[in-house]
Formats: sequence, structure tokens, C-alpha cells
Amino acid sequence: RRLRKLQVQFTLMPFRHAYANEYEEITLDANRNAWLTYNGTYPSVPNIKLYGNGTLGIYMSGGGNVKIHEVSEFCEIDVGKLRVFDKDGNVILNRTEGDFTNFRVSNGVQIKCDETVTKVEFRMNTRWR
Repeated sequence: RRLRKLQVQFTLMPFRHAYANEYEEITLDANRNAWLTYNGTYPSVPNIKLYGNGTLGIYMSGGGNVKIHEVSEFCEIDVGKLRVFDKDGNVILNRTEGDFTNFRVSNGVQIKCDETVTKVEFRMNTRWR
């Protein structure tokens, strides 16, 4: 019946960020694996570009794997925004299968790509506590 005051309290964790402007190409070995090192103290929410045509798949140790269907040239996975984009910047979540919400990079992570992936690029977006 009556409106009262209610205190709302938020706990914020301050981070220092270093957002990379450029993508860095990741070299895959003969088994389509690569190891990424990370120098931040809090998990990164990277941007990942996968190049190739058809169905492209990427798997990360520590959880997370995704397949993106009907790719032409490349697609971009934006982990921070939880979106996948095609080469024209259109959101293509309807052609995405799997879970990339766990694509957080901390300490180091191993990635594995399908044979259809011709090149992988990462933009790390490093964070520190």
C-alpha cells in the first residue's frame, strides 16, 4: 500500500583493460592445435576470427566449442557481446551451434580447429584486477 525506500547495493570489480586494436594470427600445428598464452590476471573475453568456407569449428580447453555453418570467407565471434558475425557484419547466431560463452582465456588455453578452418586470428582484450 505504501512505497518505502529500499537500499540497493552493487559489488563492482574494477578492472584495467587493454583492448587490442589489431587481430593477431594464431599458428596451428599439423594436428590443427595451438596454445595461447595470456598475461592478464582476470579472464579475457576475446574476439576470434575464423577464416574458411562451409562449416567452421573451434574448440577450447576449459570448455566451449562452437560450429558455425554456411560461412563465406570468415566469421567473427565476439565473446564479450555473445554474438557471431559474418563478413558483412550481420549477426548469424541462427547458423551457430554449440556454446562459446566459455571462450574465456586465462593463464593459457589450447584451441583446436576443424580442417575447414584455414586461418585463426585473436584479439585478446586483456584484463587485470
